[in-house]
Amino acid sequence: VDQDVFDHDLRPCLKDMGFEGVFSNKGSTLREGEALFFRESKLRLVSRHDVVLKDYLLGSDQGLGGFGDFLRNDESLFDQMTKRQTIVQVVILERVDDATRSKLCVANTHLYFHPQFPHIRLSQLAIITKHLESTIASQNPSPTDPVPLIFCGDFNSTPDSGGYEYLSRGRLPRSHPDWTRHREPGCTGTDLNHGFPLVNACGIPEFTNLIPAFRGVLDYIFVDRNVFSVNHVVPMPSYVDIEPYIALPNAVFPSDHIALVCDVIWNK
Repeated sequence: VDQDVFDHDLRPCLKDMGFEGVFSNKGSTLREGEALFFRESKLRLVSRHDVVLKDYLLGSDQGLGGFGDFLRNDESLFDQMTKRQTIVQVVILERVDDATRSKLCVANTHLYFHPQFPHIRLSQLAIITKHLESTIASQNPSPTDPVPLIFCGDFNSTPDSGGYEYLSRGRLPRSHPDWTRHREPGCTGTDLNHGFPLVNACGIPEFTNLIPAFRGVLDYIFVDRNVFSVNHVVPMPSYVDIEPYIALPNAVFPSDHIALVCDVIWNK
């Protein structure tokens, strides 16, 4: 989102509706980034943990472990990763409408777009999940009551991609073709694992992005399946609704992506 749109349009309008928002600028001089809003009668902002992925990668002690070694041993991939301005916006929120004062971690990102570079998106997701694990661990959660995660954004990854498999299954083998697709001979992958019990809250609609050369799903809302139940998903438009306009954006749908909207219930 453009920062001027956030400052002068989104934030004032949503403030009148009871929402507060935070903006996170991309790691560049451009006035654009990611935005997140929460209802103040339900939640309060505890802390922010935004990170530019290349800065996280270049940090001296960021807990990447074996994955950091994998990247540094792949000079081409490491160079590509340090050129991207991708960020992940991360906030810790706390319930104010419940005596338990339960916390919640919400993350928002926009992964690299190029369809021939799925290995970059996998690497970005690996860094993000490492960062989320350390952020949530810093909240001192009880082993029996961990801080749940909601992870959403434009992942630029279709449902058959390695990125989607990694987030939804919690693991991805080094043999997955997304590691080596469109790359020079000799490139390898690495095993990825994370511990978040994530489920795709909105399912797989017909599409979230539409241009003459592509029609498919790139955007998702992942929630902790152990903590949240999906109560309602707002229906998406069909291809028949948009076909007369050829692509997104258009006169009826002003964004190049269709918004995903759902209600989730805290199970306790």
